[in-house]
Amino acid sequence: EVVQDTEVLGSRREEKLPLAQGGRFVGLVMLFDLETTEPLAIIHDSGLQRLRVGATSALGAKYLSRGGARRVGLIVTG
Repeated sequence: EVVQDTEVLGSRREEKLPLAQGGRFVGLVMLFDLETTEPLAIIHDSGLQRLRVGATSALGAKYLSRGGARRVGLIVTG
């Protein structure tokens, strides 16, 4: 995380700087084995975010649907 100190209305403020192409932020998620502390994966957070949204929608459809339902309808935005 790269930050820059600026002054706004007389008070100091720390602002994060987007350093990736297109003025975007880059976040990485690091996954480690709890027993050996061996690194298992380094995942770009935007890819993980897309998987999380899809997975939670699928789980919601599975567990909140009427028993025996065979179809699902989705209304999405964005």
